[in-house]
Amino acid sequence: MASYVQAADFNKNNALEVRVLVDVSERMKISDPDNHRIAALKLFIKLLPNNANVGIWMFDNMTTEIMKTGKSGISWKIQALKNLEQVHSSGKAADIERALAVASLDWVEKDKDARRHIVLLTDGKITSGKTKKGNAESKERVLNYQLTRLKAGAVSIHTVGFSEDADIEFLGVIASETLGWFEVVKKPEQLERALLRVNKRLVEKNSIPLIANKFTVDETVRQFTAVVFRKKGFGSTQLDDPEGMDFGRSSDRVGVNWHREKKYDIVTVTKPMEGEWRLIAPADPGNEIFITTNLQMAVEDMPKEIFAGSDTRIKMLMTDKGKLLQNSNMLSVIDATVEITNKRGD
Repeated sequence: MASYVQAADFNKNNALEVRVLVDVSERMKISDPDNHRIAALKLFIKLLPNNANVGIWMFDNMTTEIMKTGKSGISWKIQALKNLEQVHSSGKAADIERALAVASLDWVEKDKDARRHIVLLTDGKITSGKTKKGNAESKERVLNYQLTRLKAGAVSIHTVGFSEDADIEFLGVIASETLGWFEVVKKPEQLERALLRVNKRLVEKNSIPLIANKFTVDETVRQFTAVVFRKKGFGSTQLDDPEGMDFGRSSDRVGVNWHREKKYDIVTVTKPMEGEWRLIAPADPGNEIFITTNLQMAVEDMPKEIFAGSDTRIKMLMTDKGKLLQNSNMLSVIDATVEITNKRGD
């Protein structure tokens, strides 16, 4: 029982703190001419838990607040989605050094009760200096000073680089040194999927398998959220419940919320009916079904790094409505697997 309490308390006390930085320099006219950054950030925001502490800034030669740091509840998210329309591509320069400093200004000391993350969307090109030498010096200060400070504060930086012209080495080092996620988006149309992967990295989510566009909901599921990527020419996404009733965007169902963008749909269903649900949409490996359930997995504190060949023990316990699950019949049908990826997510 002591192990269970320790695991539950560890998960509860580690509050999620996220700072988002999005490049709006004129280089984005080339890297992201159709401004896919807005739709991608909307997906990221929609999938954050309601109790995270989140702030959003855009940066060029200055760092400008898009959304004030606060609890990411429903009202905060509604305003954040509106404010994201401010994202542009007309800034004269890209001062990554200043942006990182502004976003982490209140992170003076390490907080053992917080999980701190910075999400950086940029091509990694520092153009804040008046000369190439000035840009190089700013880059060195990021690598030699800022990373040291942020690592001491247990801050992970997740970098998403725009286009193959991105400064891959610079962005890769920033992520690697802080145990963050690094990804290069070759086409701006891939940004939504990239930020979904970053979100999954930051937020511990329960999900259920989606097979042949079908998924099964049992009595323990209180809510599910489907992320469905759309394809040109397919038509509107539709969701059918176990009785074959349409939960599409045009339906007027209680407890159903739809968010639609050009490239994806997000639908959340509260108190869903038990049984097999079906998506009427293009099959896509990026589609996800996230669930909120009475059953939870409690895991003791794990190291941020696990080296190949090392002997690492992971202790896991199952809880039902916050209490240790002791039903032997239910425990006997639970299988657990562990997936280990490297710092770059491979």
